[in-house]
Amino acid sequence: LAVGYFFGRAFYAETIFSKVIKQVNGGEGIKAYELSNKAIQTNYYSDRYHLLSSGINLAFAENIAKKEKLEDSDKETISKLIQQSIAEGKATVSVNPTKSSNWDALSSIYQTIIAFAKGSDQFAIQSLSQAISLEPTNPLLRVKLGGLYYSLKDYDSAIESFKLAILAKPDLANSHYNLAIAYRENNQIDKAKEQMEIVLKLVEPNSKD
Repeated sequence: LAVGYFFGRAFYAETIFSKVIKQVNGGEGIKAYELSNKAIQTNYYSDRYHLLSSGINLAFAENIAKKEKLEDSDKETISKLIQQSIAEGKATVSVNPTKSSNWDALSSIYQTIIAFAKGSDQFAIQSLSQAISLEPTNPLLRVKLGGLYYSLKDYDSAIESFKLAILAKPDLANSHYNLAIAYRENNQIDKAKEQMEIVLKLVEPNSKD
């Protein structure tokens, strides 16, 4: 009976979650928000539900922030939505801490709010570093971390991250390109040129890249 009860709730939660996806794809944000909360209440232990809920909350906050003139009530709503987005992001990694993409998603949330939330940059770095520790051979995660350091003007750390991305996959042109730009900003022009020459060898001459 116990197994049947939990199986039934899990199945029902999946039914709700499928409706959430349809509402998101249809642009029905309010309904998607309400249904995502219902899915989580039905089955708390699904990282996918928390992850999508986090994205919905953040999307609402970004949408309100686009207003030309923000009232105090708007600012309060944005703050609450961001807090909820972070809470759901943390719940995602709490439910499934061994999944690299969950930590990557949490880092993306923190990166979105770096401009107006003190300490978000360090939380973003920590989360992305955890994602890398779970998937150390993924060069794209290291490129993202390098990009994060670059945005914070920590060019030395960015350079080291891009170097490790190259070690993971030497023929990934994007890693060499980012390393070249980081070298340039760090006034290491000769090294920047060397990396850009590698980029030109890796991409097709007539491609958009």
